[in-house]
Amino acid sequence: MKIKILSGKHKRESCPVSIALDFPPGKALSLFELKGREVPCQQESNPRGKGVILSFIVNNIIPAGEKTYQIVSSPPSSSFPQVTLKESPKKEIEVKIKGKLFTKYQFSKEIKKPYLYPIVGPFSRPLTDNGPSDHIHHRSLWLAHGEVNRADLWSEEKGSGRMVHQKFKELKEGLVYAKLWALNNWVDNKGRKILSEERCFKIYNLPLLKKIIDIEIILRAGDKKVILGPTKEAGSLAVRVAPSMTGKEGGKIENSYGGRGEKETWGKRAHWCDYSGIVDEREVGIAIFDHPQNWYYPSFWHVRDYGLMAVNSFYFSGESYKILPKQELKFLYRVYIHPGGAKEGEVQEGYLNYIHPPLIKIE
Repeated sequence: MKIKILSGKHKRESCPVSIALDFPPGKALSLFELKGREVPCQQESNPRGKGVILSFIVNNIIPAGEKTYQIVSSPPSSSFPQVTLKESPKKEIEVKIKGKLFTKYQFSKEIKKPYLYPIVGPFSRPLTDNGPSDHIHHRSLWLAHGEVNRADLWSEEKGSGRMVHQKFKELKEGLVYAKLWALNNWVDNKGRKILSEERCFKIYNLPLLKKIIDIEIILRAGDKKVILGPTKEAGSLAVRVAPSMTGKEGGKIENSYGGRGEKETWGKRAHWCDYSGIVDEREVGIAIFDHPQNWYYPSFWHVRDYGLMAVNSFYFSGESYKILPKQELKFLYRVYIHPGGAKEGEVQEGYLNYIHPPLIKIE
């Protein structure tokens, strides 16, 4: 079987793609370019039907270009490096890409909320800060909300609520990505459950300096409705960048509409927002991509010169979101890590890969 990737109007580089195939789950599959070079691929059962989902990374296709691959019924090469997951006694999941530490998922019940820290970017530079003195509750890469049925799950002050890890629904390593799927309960300061949450991270094995994390968040109400209030103290996804990257230290904040700096990006809507700056004499950056399926797309952004970048459509729209009993609210994001600023890191191109993936044809 052959599959053809058609790039359409956009350059395709470090672009994850997936295709549904009518193969029985468990059948060994490998992927080759027509010139004979093997391409790492990964499969899993199709959750929406029969067959499998085959995933791989597309590279080096120019606009209006194409590339054809051959699917072969044989196991992939064992020499390809993987994205690996390892749990430690400290209640961390260590994520390594090609044998090098990328991040750790922190989920101890001793902490107020789970988060990713550290996040290691291009040139082995750490991109994020964890618990800085000016905002001790800022936790590298995390999500939180300060008004959930009037409970505070944003701050970590006395009287605040918690997000409590329950279990992992799935931990999967692979040649193309690792999947970390966690289940949490949001509880108030008396330990009473407010809602249940699922968060799924897909961490990709890219060939270059860039890194991608796809994130799916599901907030689910129980027998009672849940109201997420219009507070500034919220981020359906948030990042606190490393101290040397902040706007105060000469770092750059940029968004999809061309906004530059805090004044032009804070409280503004945008399809993506990027924060870049110098870490150990090299410029690196991190962007969050919004998804068209998200509530209030394109979202509002709470982004500050001191280092915060958070998606927050609650405060800036002035609207609450009501999750009815047994219903859910879903958010989809892509975190895109890159060398250089937004232009050098091809953030716009990366965003278009996310919301307008290439066309895939089966031949």
